[in-house]
Amino acid sequence: MQPTHAFGDFRLKHQEFNNPKQESKEKGYAVSIKNFNGPYISYKPDIKIFDIKKEDKYLVMATDGLWDELDNDEVKKLVQENDGNKENIISSLYSYAFQKAAKSNRMTEEELKNTPLGGGRRKLIDDISIIVLDL
Repeated sequence: MQPTHAFGDFRLKHQEFNNPKQESKEKGYAVSIKNFNGPYISYKPDIKIFDIKKEDKYLVMATDGLWDELDNDEVKKLVQENDGNKENIISSLYSYAFQKAAKSNRMTEEELKNTPLGGGRRKLIDDISIIVLDL
């Protein structure tokens, strides 16, 4: 997982870093934010507490790219369909999120796959990292 909360993206955290000397339209992240009202990212982690039940088998940790595309019920369904095989769980979660992103952008999956990495694809689908742990 990209450690954005702790490292990097200083221009989203502090006004003094929001004025890159060489702005680039190709690299959208290097463009200054007009009327900065940040910080937009905090180094403090998001923490959620859940009660673990006896029937719970897995913990799914993922970047917001997955949660932007799938809700808890969809994740639960895919985990249950692939119970016993963590690699299949991860693969199905990623594939389904990718399908939904393509559909929401009115593209085929192939078109989305062929969109150049970086700013172009990032506008269509956020990075997705997934970890599944046994409980």
